[in-house]
Amino acid sequence: MRTRRNSPQLDLEIGIRHPLSPVVHDYPSAKLTLHPFLCHHTSGEPKLIECQQALWINPPRLREFRFPPANESLIEEVIRITAPDAAVAP
Repeated sequence: MRTRRNSPQLDLEIGIRHPLSPVVHDYPSAKLTLHPFLCHHTSGEPKLIECQQALWINPPRLREFRFPPANESLIEEVIRITAPDAAVAP
């Protein structure tokens, strides 16, 4: 699956490489379902439209940052499938 999309939060062109596992998380006030994809940067420079800072990091470093609880399993999946010996090429 290779579709070019614009990421409105950063104003980047991205390509979708691989769908990731859906994530369902129950917050006290709502149930959230995420439908994530592993993507790659194809063009553009990050513009801080809806965020305070943008960094390019290696996936294992994601563990160093705070994310909402719903993202925990997603972050581990990204780290696992982008590892050098993973079956899914990044």
